[in-house]
Amino acid sequence: SSVENFNLEAHVSRSEDYTYTFEIASSDVGQIALEIFLDNGQGGFKQIETSPILIQVQPRQCPDGFKATRDGECQNEIRYLPEWAVWVILGMFLIAVLLSATCAIWTCLHRETKIVHAAQAPFLYLICLGCFTSSLTLFLLQLDDNPNHPVSVSATGLNIACASTVWLYAIGFCLTVSAIYSKLLRTKRLMLQAAKGQQPSTKINPYLLFVCKMLAVETVILVIWTTVDMPEWTRSCADDGDFCESVGHCSAGLPSIVFIALLLVLHLCYLIYVLLLCYEVRSIPQEFAEHKWITAASISSMEVHLIAPLVIVLVWDDITAKTVLLAAAIFFNDVSILLMVFLPKMMRLHFETHDAKSLTLEDQLHNLRREVRNIPGDTRKVTFMDVARASKIEQLENEVMRLRRQLDELNGGNRERGGSGQAVRRGRTSVCRNVSTSDSTKSEMKAPSSVEGTMNRAHSRPGMQSTVGARTGSRTIIV
Repeated sequence: SSVENFNLEAHVSRSEDYTYTFEIASSDVGQIALEIFLDNGQGGFKQIETSPILIQVQPRQCPDGFKATRDGECQNEIRYLPEWAVWVILGMFLIAVLLSATCAIWTCLHRETKIVHAAQAPFLYLICLGCFTSSLTLFLLQLDDNPNHPVSVSATGLNIACASTVWLYAIGFCLTVSAIYSKLLRTKRLMLQAAKGQQPSTKINPYLLFVCKMLAVETVILVIWTTVDMPEWTRSCADDGDFCESVGHCSAGLPSIVFIALLLVLHLCYLIYVLLLCYEVRSIPQEFAEHKWITAASISSMEVHLIAPLVIVLVWDDITAKTVLLAAAIFFNDVSILLMVFLPKMMRLHFETHDAKSLTLEDQLHNLRREVRNIPGDTRKVTFMDVARASKIEQLENEVMRLRRQLDELNGGNRERGGSGQAVRRGRTSVCRNVSTSDSTKSEMKAPSSVEGTMNRAHSRPGMQSTVGARTGSRTIIV
């Protein structure tokens, strides 16, 4: 018969010569005392004379790298990151790095175009650099101590990779978000200065200093984290069962959890500030502020920072799933920012065309917006496009004043010569009158002959100039 007692299972068979064979299986490795009883046929049992028997239970023999479980099955003792996961993560790494490099090269090649100039090329370079730095984390995530891995890394190298993963992602993300925030902040201030009629300050150094300050805050947190509890590569059992299946991963203590939460909160605050700034510059044209696409990229990044940690916690015991999900979160965060910042510019520069029909449609939409908002008349506010125009007008007015001073000096010299000066003053007065298109006022523009003679003499002298100004409405004519 078959008897089960605790972790012992015995199968008994009897041969014709009354020899009994016991097949015993146990999940307890070591020595076991076995007592054997025989049924006497009267409802009782009698212990045999050689009982109890001492049995030595040994584990099942398995191939190298495998170990027997309690059920007698051979399983691998060491679990590595699957090959498919390694290649998937490497593929995401190559896509993110190449996309960052492509956007940077495109910005450099088209830096003289108005679209890239309006988008502030220095900040575009910083966005590419930040996404590139953050994407390097993907390469470190797929490293393992597998001897068959494409990249062989020692235990010391794996420890450095664990610490570098945190630094690369945090610095890359901070550089990207700070560049976007500084870009929007500079656009906002330029527009406000232009609206107030002030000369806009185009210096970029204050905004680059703002990027450095954000990086300094991030660096201080990372230095303290690395000093207090630096992540290290280790191997541990995959679960709490009787069979220990070793898996490799970066591990740290409770302080690391605190620092991770601190960085997540800080990054979310950065994104919230960017969204608030996007709302403030919502009325600025897309060519300069591009708030719509930056808003979409910020919301996408916030979703990654909120959802990815929760999902990773749910699959924390599965090293493969945890690693792939973390790599996917970093990949989609970087790629979404790059696409939403650069793709609209590329489409506008290479594929979007404007003709008379499209411009007419824009004018019609502008007029409809004015009617809906009940804006009366043709009131026009000063915009950033008027700054350069106003500066040019101011230069022309200064030139007119200079020429008038030269004419006054010329008239002063003629005054010393006698009556010719009076003729010049009368001629200047008659020429500088308001000009009308009627025939009666046209005759007023004719200068006396004495003026013409004086002007001819002035032209004939070397180093002397003569200028006569006349105003027609609001225009100034320089003769």
